[in-house]
Amino acid sequence: PVKFDIVDYVGLTKERRIVFLECNEDNDGVVRMPKALMKRVRDVTIRGDLLDTRLFFFAHWIIDLLAEMPDLSSIRADLVPFLVQHQFSDNDAI
Repeated sequence: PVKFDIVDYVGLTKERRIVFLECNEDNDGVVRMPKALMKRVRDVTIRGDLLDTRLFFFAHWIIDLLAEMPDLSSIRADLVPFLVQHQFSDNDAI
């Protein structure tokens, strides 16, 4: 097995919706999930064995969002965590 220095921890619901994403660079195995998220989503599976293929599919409104937010410089480091964090917000709040 290949051992990676950086582990991405992904929280998935039964419907395979990503509700949590944390990059653990020191690979200490400790995952800290916000209490507010644990109250909102009761059944989450944390996975640390998934590999990021860097293949993204977006709706047109996300492309429009990118145009409105020029400070987002990386899809993986900026946009995906932003979308995961704001997925339960009203569309007007984004």
